[in-house]
Amino acid sequence: MTLFTIGCSFTEGQGLKNQSIECYSNELSNILKLPHYNFGAVGMSNDYIFRKIFELLNSKTITKDDIIIIQWTHFLRKELPIVNKNRKWFYTIPNSFHAYQDKVIIDRKHDSIVQNEYMLEDTDSERKLLESKNKKILEEYTLKFIDKTYQLNTTTNYINSLYTYLEHFGYKHLHFFGWDKCIIKSVFDNKPNFIKESFGGYTNTSGNNHPDKEAHLEWAKLLNEKLKENNYKKNLI
Repeated sequence: MTLFTIGCSFTEGQGLKNQSIECYSNELSNILKLPHYNFGAVGMSNDYIFRKIFELLNSKTITKDDIIIIQWTHFLRKELPIVNKNRKWFYTIPNSFHAYQDKVIIDRKHDSIVQNEYMLEDTDSERKLLESKNKKILEEYTLKFIDKTYQLNTTTNYINSLYTYLEHFGYKHLHFFGWDKCIIKSVFDNKPNFIKESFGGYTNTSGNNHPDKEAHLEWAKLLNEKLKENNYKKNLI
């Protein structure tokens, strides 16, 4: 059994002194005494979250024995993929025009970790060239093609379809929103494994501020209680 977490900077642990140790993903894995993979990534969109979860499901990286924690982010963000020199890059607009590498599991000698896909390669000049070359195009795309209603409906569809899929096939999963301004109340319905409070709201975070070390620990404890309530811990020793 393995713990998988996915989301944007709130899940990655932006603002923490030691992200990999202090983030709620690691704190929860310690409580559960389980290995974990954290696919949180700064600035990512719900496109990324939906895409990555299904990549992990379809590759059988995530199994029905595992626990999945999904942090949905702001619905206005949109992922745009690009390929350059056989490398995959992703933009997330309108909040950033930087080219991002995908998050992948890398096997090491004694364990495996989640990291940027080309971390071990020198891609800095390639990334800067892509950002310079595509900045104007992305700015124009953002102005002309980002529609608030469409983005809201897309995220609602992502959440409902992924939730239904995971429930139908018997996966253990919890959902929540990163901060209050990205909450879509219509997706709550009577779903027992969808947390009504946002991570940021629960920890009294406002604006773009990120939860601190103590908040991540408290959120991990809350998630643990929700796992108990949904009877997801019955197979844990």
